[in-house]
Amino acid sequence: MERLTTTSNKGGVAFTFDLDITCDKSEIMKILKLAEKLKEYEDLEEQKKLLKLPCAVGDMVYYADNEYYFTVLPVKVDEVAIMESNEILYKCLLFDGNGDVETQFDFDKDDFGKIIFLTKEESEAALKEMSK
Repeated sequence: MERLTTTSNKGGVAFTFDLDITCDKSEIMKILKLAEKLKEYEDLEEQKKLLKLPCAVGDMVYYADNEYYFTVLPVKVDEVAIMESNEILYKCLLFDGNGDVETQFDFDKDDFGKIIFLTKEESEAALKEMSK
């Protein structure tokens, strides 16, 4: 991704493009704060310290199960963990009809778009393809 900010000659933040700002000083200070925050995120991304997760703890994702149940199973993301190998592991819970935890599933980021999906429709379409 192309950076929008950089470090200025004085050690502050600077834009990587020309910007003509004609507004009150208070508004300029707001823009500067935005630029500083953006630079912080760009620095983290450059250092490989910024993670973009496809889902968060508490989200419902959909498991296209073509091994046991041969159906789409909604599972709740219970935990996101960074393993020693720097892999991201998602721990998900499958609930039974009474709302009790039936079992726990673990997935990694490579499973998204293959057997784990963010929507039920995507999962159903994938399961249909798997069964062909």
